[in-house]
Amino acid sequence: MKENFKKMLCLILVCLFILSLIPIGILAFYNYPANDDFVYSLRTHHVFLESNSFLSVLRAAAEQVKDSYFNWQGTFSAVFLFALQPALFGQEFYALSTFVLLGSWILSTLFLCRVLLRNYCKTSRWGFCAVSLIFLGISIQFLPSPVQGFVWWNGSIYYVFFSALAEVLFGLLLLFLKSETKWKNGIFLSCSLFLAAVISGGNYVTALLTLLLLLGMTAYAWWVRRKKAIPITLVLCVFLAGFLISMVALGNAVRALSYPDSPSAPLAIGQAFYYGVHFAVEWTNMPMFGILLLLSPFFYCISAHTSLTFRHPILFLLGSFCLFAAQIAPPCYAMGSYGEGRILNAIYFGYLWFAFFNLFYLCGAIRVRFDPQIQALFSRIRRPLHTAAVLIILVLGTSLASAQPLSISTMAKEASQSYTTLSALYSLYSGEARQYSEEYSQRIALLEDPAVMDVKCSPFTVHPCCLYYSDWTQNPDYEWSNRPLAQYYGKNSVGVIWE
Repeated sequence: MKENFKKMLCLILVCLFILSLIPIGILAFYNYPANDDFVYSLRTHHVFLESNSFLSVLRAAAEQVKDSYFNWQGTFSAVFLFALQPALFGQEFYALSTFVLLGSWILSTLFLCRVLLRNYCKTSRWGFCAVSLIFLGISIQFLPSPVQGFVWWNGSIYYVFFSALAEVLFGLLLLFLKSETKWKNGIFLSCSLFLAAVISGGNYVTALLTLLLLLGMTAYAWWVRRKKAIPITLVLCVFLAGFLISMVALGNAVRALSYPDSPSAPLAIGQAFYYGVHFAVEWTNMPMFGILLLLSPFFYCISAHTSLTFRHPILFLLGSFCLFAAQIAPPCYAMGSYGEGRILNAIYFGYLWFAFFNLFYLCGAIRVRFDPQIQALFSRIRRPLHTAAVLIILVLGTSLASAQPLSISTMAKEASQSYTTLSALYSLYSGEARQYSEEYSQRIALLEDPAVMDVKCSPFTVHPCCLYYSDWTQNPDYEWSNRPLAQYYGKNSVGVIWE
């Protein structure tokens, strides 16, 4: 009976999770490129039109990396991916952005959760299913900026995709530390070296956190697992080399001129801790607190299958918070603040791991110290707990039934700023996604018309939360939208007319 209940619970979670992805997947077909997509794929787009060769496109992407390295930013692997935005091969391919980005995040999270829960904590597959799907559900539904997380290629590939790569890297390294099979170790290490090189050329939020975790893992290997210490150190060295190449780029100095008021390093670190506290409090809201409370029994049971002693929950909290806050330091140092929604997305992922690991450690510490008392207490209140749960459900059901009914569109709109799936549903149900797509298609028709060399159009009348990132400006020379867009389509100028 207990096993059947676990199966049913996991089946319900899987179904709910899949259902929550359907509106996001449908919305992908209303998606179009914007701003930086055209900036970084300008060269690759024209090369593809001239040669129709994917190999030539890759060479052009490498040239874009070189150009950006000396003129704007040193994040070499990120720029390479920027230059490969799907629409350069045809507008209809841009829908792939959502599937690539969302798919990579889901698969990488499942992989790391499986390593942690199944390989290290010896959790049942039902426990792994429940915890990983809840984590994924939170990370997708509560994401600070869905459009910059799973929709807009440039912003999403820069942060979400590299966060996904970092999850895979640490999953592989954890498997490497545990495995004693030579051929498996060879695969784990080879893939880790490659990912370390790639991630080192990505965004600095993910890169700095990865560096700190690699330093910790290397220290652990030399202290406890000497046989694995040299390969782990090699991964660290590869990452450090790539990270230094990215940091010393001449383009970084050029970009820094755009932020003349950026703070000193000590002040940026102070800001990072301030924002760390701010976001930890803000994101630990009532829904999040309720989910963590719901997960507590899972983590309490899981902690019993590890060899950890859970002696220092306060030190663990402080240390993990320092790691969480550290990832906020790069944007604070570069810009004087935490930055746009795409940066917040990566920081939010760090917060989720911070929250889940601390909940796990706290549950383990409570189990080690008070397990007999908790077991005795639970045996006495198990039946009252079940009765209370039934009463809560009845009260909620009665309240909902007696409440003033709301239309679907009103309910969706009220929640569309908080939950990604509801936002996508609202855009589809209200018709604003279709309207946005039609207005963008009209612009493309003008851009592809050889008789029109100066394209002027009205602003978008709708701004779907999960689709719209930015519009053109009135300035035809604006370097982040108008000018590269005109060059992309071979026009003299493009712009919007604000009435």
